[in-house]
Amino acid sequence: MSVVKASVQGVEPFRSRVSAALACHGMTVVDEPGESTVRVTVLAQEPRRFRLTRRESEVMRRLVRGETNREIASGLHLAEKTVRNHIGNIFAKLGATHRAEAVALWLGLER
Repeated sequence: MSVVKASVQGVEPFRSRVSAALACHGMTVVDEPGESTVRVTVLAQEPRRFRLTRRESEVMRRLVRGETNREIASGLHLAEKTVRNHIGNIFAKLGATHRAEAVALWLGLER
């Protein structure tokens, strides 16, 4: 089980839509009192339809958690350039143009 932090900054209609979409995928939103973020506990299996490599999947999981390229590189013992290459491959496979779109596609919130 992994935990994702997503900032919603008081945008209730967006939060409700995200909660409903996540529920369809076996995920839940857990409010943390006094914080402007929402913890999303991911219980579902990773989407196989994108055909990411094992390493790309590891990078994607860290993107979902909101890690920077530097944090991903450090955590996976890779060079930042390698992480950028993996992210480029992920964007191509998901049809995404930026991180937020890639995360939304991965979590099934878009398309």
